[in-house]
Amino acid sequence: MLRSGLSGPTPCANESHGSLFGSWPTPAVLGMPTKSLAIALLAMPLAAHVIAQEARPPIAAPQGAVHLDRPRAEESTIWVRGDRYKASVDANGCTFVPFLGAEAERNFPLHLSLASMRIGETSLDLTPRDVQAAGERITVPRADCTEVYDATTAQLRQSFVFERLPAARGAIDIVLNVTSELTGTVDGGNLSFAGPRGDVYYRDLVVFDAAGQRRELPIVWDDGRIHLHVPADFVANARLPLVVDPLLGTRIIASAPDQRMEPDVAYNALVDEYLVVWRVPFSATDWDVAAVRTDSSFNPIGAAFWIDFTGINWGTPRVACKTREGMFLVVAQANVNNVSPHWITSRRYEAIGSYRFLHPQQDVERQTMSGGLPGDSMRPDVGADPWQGIGPAYFTVVYEYHPPGGNGDILARHLQADGSWVFATVSAINVGTFDDQSPSVSKSAGSGRFGIVWHQYGAGGGGNIVATVIDSNGQQSVPTYFLDSSTNDDTRPRISTPAQLPGTSWRTFLVTWQRNYDPFSNYGRLHAAAITDNPNVPLINRWDLSSLLGVPANRMAYEPAVDSDGLRFVVTHTEVQNAAPGQGRNDLFVSTVAVDGSQLLANESRGPLWTTGPSAFSPSICSQFGSSLGNSRTYGIVSGTNAISVVGYIYNGTQSGAVVSTRSGGCGGLPITYSGRPTLGDSMHFTVGGSDPFRALMLGFPAPMAPLGVCTSCYFGIANAVTVPTPYHWPVPYVPAMVGVTLSAQGFSVGSGPCLGQLKLTDALDFTLR
Repeated sequence: MLRSGLSGPTPCANESHGSLFGSWPTPAVLGMPTKSLAIALLAMPLAAHVIAQEARPPIAAPQGAVHLDRPRAEESTIWVRGDRYKASVDANGCTFVPFLGAEAERNFPLHLSLASMRIGETSLDLTPRDVQAAGERITVPRADCTEVYDATTAQLRQSFVFERLPAARGAIDIVLNVTSELTGTVDGGNLSFAGPRGDVYYRDLVVFDAAGQRRELPIVWDDGRIHLHVPADFVANARLPLVVDPLLGTRIIASAPDQRMEPDVAYNALVDEYLVVWRVPFSATDWDVAAVRTDSSFNPIGAAFWIDFTGINWGTPRVACKTREGMFLVVAQANVNNVSPHWITSRRYEAIGSYRFLHPQQDVERQTMSGGLPGDSMRPDVGADPWQGIGPAYFTVVYEYHPPGGNGDILARHLQADGSWVFATVSAINVGTFDDQSPSVSKSAGSGRFGIVWHQYGAGGGGNIVATVIDSNGQQSVPTYFLDSSTNDDTRPRISTPAQLPGTSWRTFLVTWQRNYDPFSNYGRLHAAAITDNPNVPLINRWDLSSLLGVPANRMAYEPAVDSDGLRFVVTHTEVQNAAPGQGRNDLFVSTVAVDGSQLLANESRGPLWTTGPSAFSPSICSQFGSSLGNSRTYGIVSGTNAISVVGYIYNGTQSGAVVSTRSGGCGGLPITYSGRPTLGDSMHFTVGGSDPFRALMLGFPAPMAPLGVCTSCYFGIANAVTVPTPYHWPVPYVPAMVGVTLSAQGFSVGSGPCLGQLKLTDALDFTLR
């Protein structure tokens, strides 16, 4: 395996990238000289903006339905999930896992397997065939009977179906081996297996035949075995098929919620859908992963479903979408009972046209797989290239790898949409003597390059932030370098989709992280850095993001997440007032920031997303641009709450409310219309109506409406006006310092009208740049 240490340039933190207005195309500057416009704009006060976004209704884990799954293509085991249990069925029997509450220290499974079966003096052949599933039923065909499991949301009904019997009929005796830590006791002909927070019942044994004859029978518990006995007289008169039918279920004593759901979200532009994934606690050492489809407004489409509900513990799920194939990839850290060995697992979900399909699970890094590495693999993240043309576009999975007895390294594997490997070997992102942890990978936005950041613990104990960029061959096009190597404890880095800023030939990423000034303290602040995929200018600058956004001194900020719409960046984070995380109310905020040369400007600061009700945790953000490369300013944001639910939010990159206001004052009934949004990178389109031979538009800054000369009925309300033809299309330039500036448009026509018999005026339209 390639091994490399930290190396590379020591970037200048104050690199300049051109003048403030140097990127404006001359025709887009309203006909005014660039210098004059700059002076006029800088003299305008910037307006304050507050967003007003509403959270969508909370999403809960799949409830009220039975879920069957064969999670592994190479295994015949079928899993079933109800509201109060999960169970696996294979040729060797059934493992019933009761839900004993999210705070149960671990799972307490009950394994049942057929030990023997006799009819009279005849021993039956129990050789199994393939396990089958249909609807809510699992069947295990055996040579002389069929073992059946019918699932409901609350319990699992086990039955043994006899389609034929020996000529010499006699009593049926079925013996089941039981393996469990639960303590079995007999209770009035039924069994109870007691656990720390509840118990499993095995009860209600009944036998019936095709003629409707039915008899209730006791269950016998003897030396770790269950005995089911059907008397000979019932068997002798039975019309086949004959069914022996006990019932499995769970009684819960206590259940408690958990706070950390770790949701993530990705967007599929082909079907205009998000996929939201999150963890659901089954016990303290067994977390499942649920998912739900939503439309582009975060309204759920259909019911939530399970990515995994097996006995494997899935943690830190992350998701990305490869748009060309409409393929989502969900990755997670996996283990059994939350102990080593840890590995990286995944599952693909396909959504293209009207087709939806959940593919089998697949390991990404595990020592038991072909080419797998010994040791522990943890904390994965996944990025995808949304490029829809022909070219190198794939999933990149980054993760923290610990060889036996070694510290953490950062590795990557690359997958096609069909789950095959792009390269035969793993990519070594950073391996060395320090402890590298918790990587985050960007989308590549059609460039084939992925930005990767992580935190590193070295001498002194404080966490440092490290970055690199890899190309479409999985090689580092920008060598690893420190974004921050102070003595502070810097953790939880996240990296955005790259933006293509006007006037630059490179892609720009924004990286956010959480800083604790004293190592491992709870004093949280947000920091950020802008980096590029240009090896000659890898670091643009670093900023104290908490100061920039105006986080109050009495509030601590945590868990930043970031993404880009191709021009600007949106950051979401949590805050706690005068308390450590988990001890006070966690609120959720969102901000829009822009890189302007070596500056970072806050265009929208700390818009409240979630400030009442349950606390919010672990936000994640996904731009629609990052999956479509289209001109979209829309972001999907998800967060967990301490009510075991996930809440989604739609944010359009700017504050809500009307984008254009009208001031009356026109004369002659001349109409003016507009379309578009006054948002950086978007455009506005103005049209002056009427039929006069000469019509035009005036653009400038708002001024008090005043009579037009001697025409006291016609009011004009624009200062520093310039005249442009109608219709007029104005691309809003990328000048972050303009955000908050209000401009105005007013049209006129010459030919006939109330002013001097020749002139008409429209009303004035005011629009604030966002």
